[in-house]
Amino acid sequence: MSALVIKGGRVIDPANGVDEVRDVFVVDGKIASTALKGAEAIDATGKVVTPGLIDMHVHLREPGRSDKETIETGTRCAARGGFTSVVCMPNTTPSADNTGTIALIKQRATEAACVNVFPTGAITKELAGEELAPIGSLKKAGVVAITDDGHCVQNNELMRRAVEYSKMFDLPVLDHCQDYNLVADGVMNEGHWSAALGLRGWPAMGEDVIVARNILIAEQTDWHVHCQHMSSARSVELIRQAKKRGIKISAEACPHHFTLTDECVKTYDTNCKRIRRCERNEIEKRCGKDWRMGRWKSFAAIMRRIAHTKRKLNLISRHSGSLDWRLSWHCRLSWCERRCWNYRRSLRSLQ
Repeated sequence: MSALVIKGGRVIDPANGVDEVRDVFVVDGKIASTALKGAEAIDATGKVVTPGLIDMHVHLREPGRSDKETIETGTRCAARGGFTSVVCMPNTTPSADNTGTIALIKQRATEAACVNVFPTGAITKELAGEELAPIGSLKKAGVVAITDDGHCVQNNELMRRAVEYSKMFDLPVLDHCQDYNLVADGVMNEGHWSAALGLRGWPAMGEDVIVARNILIAEQTDWHVHCQHMSSARSVELIRQAKKRGIKISAEACPHHFTLTDECVKTYDTNCKRIRRCERNEIEKRCGKDWRMGRWKSFAAIMRRIAHTKRKLNLISRHSGSLDWRLSWHCRLSWCERRCWNYRRSLRSLQ
């Protein structure tokens, strides 16, 4: 019989309403009410002890792009950051739009992953937004949702049919909300700083339009559509009003969307290039209120590792992405407690 005592940590357990410093006793891998004599002790003073976190939006890149990430390295990083389950996106090479690729991901996860890996399947073949992927076959292969993440289905009729088919197979639809005609080749939030820096802006409306479309489709089909990485205050407001009407719509926010503003790019710091976002005080106010009232259920790290050769490119050419799950957890906890968190300084310390 194995026994463990985690001593002096700050225990956060939302399910049981616990947030205090206390000892945690573990016997044979399960939480116990008392400690066994001779149990191994771990000093957790100054650390957080919490149930395993779940990240529902990660990019493990396998198969096809092991230069960026693999299932082994990605899940090791997740475990280091306190995440015990991750949902991986289908924008691999080849894309996860068929049962063979899903089987490969699950096999590699069994062999190499140190946390739970739940694969998603593509909405459309090759993520091209033109022809539906075999949703029923993907369900049988073991996907937990479908999404074209990294791409957005622009054809509204196709998106509607995808949601209808997904409802038949009890699969939620996750959507990367981005109107290509509006965002074009924008590289940062459209506003004062994009104009001052001479960079092509990415208007918030490019997200808002797709969020509004998804709300209408969710209402029409009476099925669950989840909007990924929300960064616009107007999008938050649209989702809030839709949820009040009982529409099956949900969303996620990301650490860099409520800790960074476009002002962070004023020195052309490419570490701060992320998916577009609005002014911090606006989205903090709206998203924070909904989080406290239980309308928002998820934050997502969007773990998206960038190849070393891509990190030294200029702001326009460099890919956006997040580097470390440890940073993700600290940003969220600090934001929820209304503390100041220096994202850029912490990011550099982890590189």
